[in-house]
Amino acid sequence: MSNWKTIFVKMIFTRFGRYIALLIYAIKQPPTLFRYRAGNENDKDSLINNYIWLSNITEVNDEFEGLNEIRYNKVKLNYDFLREELKNRVDSIIEEVREKFYIACFTETETNDEMWKEYANKGQGYCVEYYFSDFKEFLFPVIYTQSKLVDIDDFDDNEMRRSLITKYQKWSKENEWRILWPYDEKKKKGKKIEQPKPKAIYMGNNISTDLYQFLMDYCNDNYIDLYQMKEDTNGNLYAESIS
Repeated sequence: MSNWKTIFVKMIFTRFGRYIALLIYAIKQPPTLFRYRAGNENDKDSLINNYIWLSNITEVNDEFEGLNEIRYNKVKLNYDFLREELKNRVDSIIEEVREKFYIACFTETETNDEMWKEYANKGQGYCVEYYFSDFKEFLFPVIYTQSKLVDIDDFDDNEMRRSLITKYQKWSKENEWRILWPYDEKKKKGKKIEQPKPKAIYMGNNISTDLYQFLMDYCNDNYIDLYQMKEDTNGNLYAESIS
């Protein structure tokens, strides 16, 4: 994990540290980001109609998304039921905060074989590349840790915000960036935001004929570079230009 991301996440939600954090961010941000898609009808509709779908954060594939392990050892309460009442109240607040965010996830590479399997239908889908600077929304880098343990005395608003961009180490190969969009309307399954024009699209090495043709037509009509993922003799993925 990039050390600058850890520093950024630690400082971005503090009053005086955010200016240094944003300076680091401006220097270190990648030129482009990628988003893997399964290639279903909803994904094709988002390309045609120029939007990115944000899911409610509670709907994603990590059940611990936005959660911390809260430690109550230092809390001095005379009765167990009071400690349990405090824990239930904290858990309720955390859940209320989690449910108030939509999320869209991106990564720094188009050659992650595991992500092709997990998010692009085992290579039958595609991956979209965007210029980082074309996003209107702020993109947060995700940091990874072995433990999300936080003492209740240290758990404040800033720690809650950090939990939304912190994941367990097992997810670290995803090198994730994310858009977090708070909502003030009635909770919905997701939300649409405007899509920046794609820089390029990468087709999976198991893509169907129909999806291949759809992406060919889309890229030709919109002057977007198109690539096909291939495997070298060592089983590593690389991109071969189609157009």
